[in-house]
Amino acid sequence: MNTRVGGLRIAFVSALVGSTLSLGVAPARAQSTSSDNRAVAETLFFAGRGLMEAGRYNEACGKFAESYRIDPAAGTLLNLAFCHEKEGKVASAWGEYRQALAEARKANRADREELAREHIATLEPQLPMLTIEVPDAMRVKGLEVLRNGTALQTGAWGLELPTDPGKVEIVARAPGYRPKTKFITLEKAQHASVRLEKLEELPPEEMPQAPAQGWSTKRIVGASLVG
Repeated sequence: MNTRVGGLRIAFVSALVGSTLSLGVAPARAQSTSSDNRAVAETLFFAGRGLMEAGRYNEACGKFAESYRIDPAAGTLLNLAFCHEKEGKVASAWGEYRQALAEARKANRADREELAREHIATLEPQLPMLTIEVPDAMRVKGLEVLRNGTALQTGAWGLELPTDPGKVEIVARAPGYRPKTKFITLEKAQHASVRLEKLEELPPEEMPQAPAQGWSTKRIVGASLVG
């Protein structure tokens, strides 16, 4: 996307929200959002727009994400998706556009639906896909599998999942076992698979100790001094 088209796209996405605000019609929001929180969310949103127009996508995406967390407005989600797309996080952007598409259908917003569809179609061929295989032999009690710090539900184990390109950290951990970490670097449109290995059980001396019951030495000494 060239600079001129990119600028127009930013303006278009922003206009979707700006026009609704100027007309006094709020985008789809959580009913429980307070006026104070909404003010904070809109301040973050406009800060994100300024940063995005300056090409500071990493900072802008953080502002949009926090704004959406406080007050999940549909226009903010579209801006967040576009920001992640410009940042190169194509899987994050794809997921956000799909969510925005569903919300646009509910709200009967054909303009937002068309925009989301257009970007979804552009991003899908670029998506890196990662399969994390978890053999039955390593599925111990309390096992967690984390991808870049986010836990994957067991239903996602062994499935090909869209993943942002770049370095991916995969951690397997469980109580009483030594955690194992693997790294893989993904390119756009790459399909890759990682097979996790059986965890090593911790020796007794490395097991987390339960808090001691009863009075500690410090409390006993203190009570003696008082006495």
